[in-house]
Amino acid sequence: MMIKTIIAGIFLLIATNLTWAGDRWTTNITPQAVSVAYPGSPIRNNLNTKGAIIDLQYLERLGITFGETHLNLNYQYDIPALRQDVGYFSVRAPLTPDYVPGTLTLRLDSYKIWGNDPTHETDNTNILAPTVSFLNYNKTYYLDVGYAYSKYGTSIIRNDNLAINQITPTFGFSFFEQMNWLYFRLYSIHSSNPTRSQNLNNTLGTEITLTHYIMPSHFFVPQELQLSVFLGKRIYAVDNVALIPYNLGDVQKNSAYIQAKWKLSPHLFLIVNGGSQNFNTIYFNTNYKYKLNYIYGGLNFKF
Repeated sequence: MMIKTIIAGIFLLIATNLTWAGDRWTTNITPQAVSVAYPGSPIRNNLNTKGAIIDLQYLERLGITFGETHLNLNYQYDIPALRQDVGYFSVRAPLTPDYVPGTLTLRLDSYKIWGNDPTHETDNTNILAPTVSFLNYNKTYYLDVGYAYSKYGTSIIRNDNLAINQITPTFGFSFFEQMNWLYFRLYSIHSSNPTRSQNLNNTLGTEITLTHYIMPSHFFVPQELQLSVFLGKRIYAVDNVALIPYNLGDVQKNSAYIQAKWKLSPHLFLIVNGGSQNFNTIYFNTNYKYKLNYIYGGLNFKF
């Protein structure tokens, strides 16, 4: 009941915010692709995804983001490939009330996952993820509190349904004339069904991200560099920055990535991201450790 009240309140404030809006839109279109390898996995071979995200910003009063990603997960031992689609929709409203010294942003994300999983372990999934964030006017610190509720379908090989509750508080601050930002994000995740979550009721982990801005930048020098590390554990996580729901049900452990963003023209940006993630999985009562190595490429068109 409390979550429904929070979501209803976000929609009400966003609707109220619309009455203040002007008449100018900013559009960002990001086609993207990811190639993944699974060295050490007992059953997975590789994963390829492709998709696009469209973001619409109405002055500084309303933002709408939507997109879809299609993935092909290839297995070993002649197991049929898993094909899935992930639909995403998000709405946000920046507010500037007199009683706070900055911008308060209300955001509500939703995901829908469907595909051909014969076990129904990973598809028929619905996710709602509200976030309340704050950035002070001087842009020297940032706070947010995020929540995600993930409802998975009924598995035909393991016990019943699965619901995941996730809380992600975040703190960030800038330094060296706001050319650097350091963020700390805590992932606290609770599973309703340990049988479907590697026998874990709860996981806890922290993501630390450093972003460095380069000015001036040009075609060969990136505009932005980012390094991120994850310490601890998380399972069935929802990453509301990368817009990724981790729905494969393995335990993610210590991981890292590096990202660069180039400004190719006033309206075109190139984003390249590469990283490695460590996972644990139980397969036929045996615990396996494996890596997920990936490279991501995306173009961002802004107009």
